[in-house]
Amino acid sequence: MITRLTAKSEVENVLSYLKKDIQNCLYIYIDLVRYGITNPNMMVWTSGEQGAINSVIMKYHDGFQIYSQEPEPDINDILELIQEYQPERISGNEPIIQKLEPLCKVRYKSSYGVIFRRTKEQLYAMPSERKCEFADFADIPEIVELLLSEKEFGDYYTKKELIKQLEDRYQTKMGRSMVIRESGKIVGHVATFAETDDIAIASGSVIDKEYRKTDYFYTLSNEFYDQICRVEQKAAYFFSTSRRHITLFRKLFVVCTSYGKLVKIK
Repeated sequence: MITRLTAKSEVENVLSYLKKDIQNCLYIYIDLVRYGITNPNMMVWTSGEQGAINSVIMKYHDGFQIYSQEPEPDINDILELIQEYQPERISGNEPIIQKLEPLCKVRYKSSYGVIFRRTKEQLYAMPSERKCEFADFADIPEIVELLLSEKEFGDYYTKKELIKQLEDRYQTKMGRSMVIRESGKIVGHVATFAETDDIAIASGSVIDKEYRKTDYFYTLSNEFYDQICRVEQKAAYFFSTSRRHITLFRKLFVVCTSYGKLVKIK
């Protein structure tokens, strides 16, 4: 049975379920902590029988996040929601995406990746004269142009959709961007896409193609993680589907878990 969350007491019950395995449900957990059921761009359902939770499904804008602790989750309710809302993207812990993939392969293409965690012990001194700064709300359209130049974002989002999501997260203090500028132009970017008081999800790490042979990536990355991990004492997580990056990151950072993503075929 599928049930949409409509009361604060229901949210607390779901958070207790998610807390047992936060690294596999980061976005759902953080969004529920920060938004509860008040965000008009978000809906959350649980699937299960007799009060027991089998899975949690969150719709944020036009994407789904799905989580289940069950080794063999019942996906019938999930498939009904997918059919009803036709999300552009479906993300979740690897076993549940693997189970959905053959049933959605006509409309969606799959990819799989790894979630890493970076700690304050993994920060490296990178002296640079280049100034990094947190971006303002007015910078969002320019940031989106830079993000869409990267395949990871250009294949998955439209300009209008990504602007709306970043504006939403900026206004609700759910996310913030750090940038490097060159002659006033934003040429480097990294951001938190979701945050609580003690957890942050980092994403959107992009350097303008003309500046990728500089030290901007390392300068920006270290300044950003120094602020998040050392100054603010938050656990910072990030996702990667790049085989090349995953091989490198496994040597540098804490490997948390694997995840999957289904993206609608256009």
